[in-house]
Amino acid sequence: MDPDRLKDLPLFAELDDAERAEVAECARELTVDAGTALTTEGEHAYELFVIESGEAEVRKSGEVIRTLGPGDAFGEIGLLATGTRTASIESKTSMKLVAIFAREFKQLEARMPKIAEELRASMRERVERTSF
Repeated sequence: MDPDRLKDLPLFAELDDAERAEVAECARELTVDAGTALTTEGEHAYELFVIESGEAEVRKSGEVIRTLGPGDAFGEIGLLATGTRTASIESKTSMKLVAIFAREFKQLEARMPKIAEELRASMRERVERTSF
């Protein structure tokens, strides 16, 4: 993955070039069509995603609770707190995503704690708005 593409994503925007290059080495690019299930409520959480382009719907107990778009991250609650997916997420449009598996995220977190701090802040905000 080209590290320069990460500059436009809020989670990675404050990283320096070397840090972004390290994230890019750990991340994988994912392109999906509209209607793709990205996470399923209750399943094991093993990666987090950041949306580069496109939109997705977040469903809790089958009810749409939010729409996500470019720059939004998801999967962090399961990865950092619960171990399982707290909601189902399906692409509304075709999407480009940056995906990072838990193992690589833990390595990045140890070297770049600001990434985890940003995700934890996002997680707290989301939990305040909705319950899991």
